[in-house]
Amino acid sequence: MRVGLTAPIAGGILHDLLTDFSRQCPSVYIGLVGGAPAAHIEALSRLDLDIAFLAGSQTWYGCEGAVLWSERVYAYLADLHPLAERAELTWTDLQGETIIVPDDALG
Repeated sequence: MRVGLTAPIAGGILHDLLTDFSRQCPSVYIGLVGGAPAAHIEALSRLDLDIAFLAGSQTWYGCEGAVLWSERVYAYLADLHPLAERAELTWTDLQGETIIVPDDALG
């Protein structure tokens, strides 16, 4: 089975799911393929992947999708930042702040 993954979701719940599957179906080889969501969608359409796990809620033409779980987003702040003492933040709290994200599809 060929499985497409994006780096930020390769651990945690998905790792546990694939590990459990491997234990229950030891004769099935799982080949993991890293990459951006659009590349995985193209690979699915060519049947080069059997399944892809993607972050986000975008609808992709020609593919069926389902939400499997949701996770928190973490903001890392300098110790001296005014918001650093807060246990939880909302997007509104971060309005006006500079946010650094990757420039790939997940960013």
